[in-house]
Amino acid sequence: LAYVLWYPFLIVPVVVTLLKDDRRAFIRYAAFIIAGFSISLTICMIWPNCQLLRPSVVDTSTLCGWLVNAIYSADTPTNVLPSMHVVGCMAVLAVIIAAAICAATVFVKQHSILDVFAALALSLVLYLIIYVAARRIVDRRQPTATA
Repeated sequence: LAYVLWYPFLIVPVVVTLLKDDRRAFIRYAAFIIAGFSISLTICMIWPNCQLLRPSVVDTSTLCGWLVNAIYSADTPTNVLPSMHVVGCMAVLAVIIAAAICAATVFVKQHSILDVFAALALSLVLYLIIYVAARRIVDRRQPTATA
């Protein structure tokens, strides 16, 4: 069930930052998503990849089985490393929900644990660039208060 939360989960920061009129937070979030998804897609174009972990038959007699089958129909197990699901979750920076969604991508067999670790590594690099290094650059450009 956590897997399907990913889609609205990515929209929440957009709505919150727009309602709070927090331009900097919106720009950082957008930069993280754009850079992360672009890098992931570029990696997949250079090195097409897939995983074959899914079962051949899914019991659709339960809600969860039906959802898993719908996910399998809509989202192929190709170009999965690094996982854009994980990169998107890391961009939101809401740890508990993000962890549940990342775990769900593995349990649903959309991604392997290797895909998750690759995306976490990419997310760490993006965080250091977008949130740490960029903040230092902005702070240096701000005039200091004089007494």
